[in-house]
Amino acid sequence: MNHDAPPVSQQEKPPLPLAVRVSVLIGIIVGGLYLASFLADKKTLQPESQSATPHTSQQSNSATPKRTKSVGDEVKIYVEGLKTITVAVDEDAYSELDKVFQAKDQYGYDHLLAEGRIFRVTNNTRALILENGFFKLKVRILEGIKQGYAGLVPREWLQ
Repeated sequence: MNHDAPPVSQQEKPPLPLAVRVSVLIGIIVGGLYLASFLADKKTLQPESQSATPHTSQQSNSATPKRTKSVGDEVKIYVEGLKTITVAVDEDAYSELDKVFQAKDQYGYDHLLAEGRIFRVTNNTRALILENGFFKLKVRILEGIKQGYAGLVPREWLQ
């Protein structure tokens, strides 16, 4: 009998495969983002505190700024420091535009623009939310040269 080997309960277990560890990590991150989004939405659904004046509750809710953006809401597309904002016409164009931005690929950007897969609007342009996604929203442009066009923009670009 070999007395040098540690008991079976004290032997090291082999590490989990990398794919399993990455999958668990991604699941934790996505779950955390989902939970944070849910909690933020739940907070906005709570009634706002009443003012000291009795007329406040009778005023229109349109004067009260909303914290979440919903289908049918009118918003402004705004990014500080830019003159124009780029809008993707569909999911594929949005994905390509993201790659172009990350690579700082001016030729790729020009190609997407020439193909009509993206278009530009003036910063602070009014838009209507058509579809509400987790990170991006589909909007209809309500003013300017591209009035009537629809496309996708990141959620953080909307006010």
